[in-house]
Amino acid sequence: MNKKIAFLTYKDAHAFLKTCPDFLDEYTLLKPYFHDFHWDLCLIDWQDKYVNWKEFDLIIPKRCWNYGNHHADFKNLIQEFIKHKIKVRNTPSTILWNMNKSYLMDLKNQGLSVGELFIISRNNDNYIAEIRRTVTQIAYINNLSWFIAKPTIGAASLDVIKFTVDQIPQSIPIFKKIQTYSDIIIQPFFPEIASDGEYSYFFFGQLFSHAVKKKPAKGNYLALQRYGAKNIKYKPNNDEITQAQRFVKAIQPPCDYARVDVFKRNCDLYLIELELIEPYLYFEHTSSKAITNFCQSVLS
Repeated sequence: MNKKIAFLTYKDAHAFLKTCPDFLDEYTLLKPYFHDFHWDLCLIDWQDKYVNWKEFDLIIPKRCWNYGNHHADFKNLIQEFIKHKIKVRNTPSTILWNMNKSYLMDLKNQGLSVGELFIISRNNDNYIAEIRRTVTQIAYINNLSWFIAKPTIGAASLDVIKFTVDQIPQSIPIFKKIQTYSDIIIQPFFPEIASDGEYSYFFFGQLFSHAVKKKPAKGNYLALQRYGAKNIKYKPNNDEITQAQRFVKAIQPPCDYARVDVFKRNCDLYLIELELIEPYLYFEHTSSKAITNFCQSVLS
């Protein structure tokens, strides 16, 4: 009898996929590959309260793209998996760490090249004043005009805004909205993303698999297809792979799959995000061997 994998999804996943016409249905794609290894891939809504998780030999939270809107529930579910010793890939400790983008500061403190950021606590009594002080200071020191604000908890560019120092007053409503559920990240606007694009490097079992370049639409800065971005197969050189791999090797315990999102400045890579929970893996831009490698990695 084959063992069973719960491939976690949510009820609106197919509607979301329709907003990204180039995206593949990874569940349908992966199912026969896992079957070749004598594992049955089962599509399960992670928010279904009636699932008996003990029926599954492995959990892959691969399509929980709404978890940022239900952060506490998702965290509780992962902790339930820990309590009942249910196998999850990536590991539960990695997932819990990766749920909050404060992990970027952890990596930065290890000396890794992370795009400049400042995190302001939602519990700061002078929250708005601290945002203003931080942005004004960055603008003065670096002669910058534009900034990005986003929650430390969230996905798919939810509540991400681009603003100037002068636009802080009209941005206060979104700052206060973020404060209700998350700390806030303040970053300089990285013009390289708008002009050149965002690069994603994929690693399975810490080994490089493939890469894509995501080029924002003209006049936009979000490297997401539903905002008009174009996804292009990309062949990195060895130095780029080595740089991207440093972020993956910093993760303990070692992860089974990772997407490293970066921007380039000259020849250096700067981390935007490290996706270790539910990254879309752009298998349409690689070979069947990469799909097999992914399966082998999570089953190892």
